[in-house]
Amino acid sequence: MSLPLAEFVAALIFLINVIVHVNMVSSFTASSSPSTSVIASFTSSSSEESSSISYKLREFDASRDLDALHDICRTVYGGSDYLPKTAPTLASDPNSSFLVAADAVTDRPAAVGNARRFKPNMSWLEAIRTCEKHRSRGLARHLTQSLIDVSRNEHGCEVYSCTVESNIAMQRVFERVGMMLLGQIHQCSFDELKRLPGWGAGDGSDIIDNRLPLPLLQSLGVESSIEDENEAMQNMEATTVNSEQELSASLQHIMARGGIGHFVGLYELLPNEAIHDGLEAGRLWKVSSNSNGAAEDTKDIALVAFVKEEKISSLRSPWVCSISATSVAILEEALWFACSSSCLDKLDGHVAFTVAFDCCNFPLVDTKSFPPAIKALPLTEDACLLFGSSKDL
Repeated sequence: MSLPLAEFVAALIFLINVIVHVNMVSSFTASSSPSTSVIASFTSSSSEESSSISYKLREFDASRDLDALHDICRTVYGGSDYLPKTAPTLASDPNSSFLVAADAVTDRPAAVGNARRFKPNMSWLEAIRTCEKHRSRGLARHLTQSLIDVSRNEHGCEVYSCTVESNIAMQRVFERVGMMLLGQIHQCSFDELKRLPGWGAGDGSDIIDNRLPLPLLQSLGVESSIEDENEAMQNMEATTVNSEQELSASLQHIMARGGIGHFVGLYELLPNEAIHDGLEAGRLWKVSSNSNGAAEDTKDIALVAFVKEEKISSLRSPWVCSISATSVAILEEALWFACSSSCLDKLDGHVAFTVAFDCCNFPLVDTKSFPPAIKALPLTEDACLLFGSSKDL
């Protein structure tokens, strides 16, 4: 039986509306799916295998790449790599370029790397990781070069990074992409610091260290090896840095004497945000020597800043004391000042802290003739080397 014309037309209109609605939903779903835009493609082979694998460079997608990232990081830092936890933040950070080298066929990430814009015209290269199955194929080099290109071409930034002296493979990557050795960041060994009374955060066992910690130099027993701590304190002048202009002038002075010219942290240069927070909170000081009567442009100075490092897990205190100094002598005076109440009162109830410092590229190899406070520091044996795509810091 045939439908009346009016009913037929109404049914046809209804059917058309359904089809249009389905198409709109499909279109919306497709446009809402994660972007798979490819930044670059390349083919690489291993020296141990004759076969080659094709890869594509794209942005990290937290919604589908975390499982592969866990596999990539499974053996890093003894299985305690921070990257899987921080990856979603990096992926959503507008100041980061978090890239993956993915298998061109399966789209599964084989390597990752990030360039974080942390200062004007400067990006920090970090989190370079390669899956064990894909090593010796040049993925770290391809990622590093791509991150340098993105930083320069899209953001006008040069790229800086660091690696430890024993990591010869990463040093070769830096050299092959044109990055140069610029200096060294000195820092304390956490394995040694957590053995100090009251310093360790515990290892999850039932044994808990309930002893109250002492400041760094006192914990290291330096007081008994210096004749008069008060005399050391009287030989210096310490003032709070109150402005960006004053800070910049002091950093330029340190750079002119051979220093890096930036505050150093744990395996990194400190970002502007950390320095701004220190200025606002009054946790940034300039220490000057009063003992040599030198002219202002040749005067020994040190800058002292305290910053919180949330990634610290093996120590009870999250505080890092960052020092940039023009000499070993002023570095010691800055360490004594850092252990004084002027600084400790700013640490939210903590008195313990680790140290990272730049001492005008002074080689801290033979420390026998160094002042007691420097000799006592439990420095890491594996030096942290600073590299950059430009010599200008």
